[in-house]
Amino acid sequence: MRRTMKKILYMIAIATVVVGCATAVKKQWGVVSGSKADGTVKLAYEYTEMEKPIVDMTQAETIATKRCAAWGYKKAEPFDAAMTSCVYGPGAWGGCAQYRVSMDYQCTNK
Repeated sequence: MRRTMKKILYMIAIATVVVGCATAVKKQWGVVSGSKADGTVKLAYEYTEMEKPIVDMTQAETIATKRCAAWGYKKAEPFDAAMTSCVYGPGAWGGCAQYRVSMDYQCTNK
């Protein structure tokens, strides 16, 4: 029993160190798809399991607005939520090795 408890505490300590070692990294949004007819733009960025992404939502809106403007729209408004998906896995710790976060924008003439 005591040996099992030591193993559990050891594993918790290792997991804490690994999670605590994740590096904060600034990520840039990029256009990954869009539809002029629908007036939608999809932006995304990717990060690994060892990164804590730092993103600038103002940069995302600027990129989406520029794409919408090229199609004749005035502005871009984000949909309610971003989507996070696993694009490569499993990672070193059994989870996802690389994530993609995407955000859709609606082009408007408001």
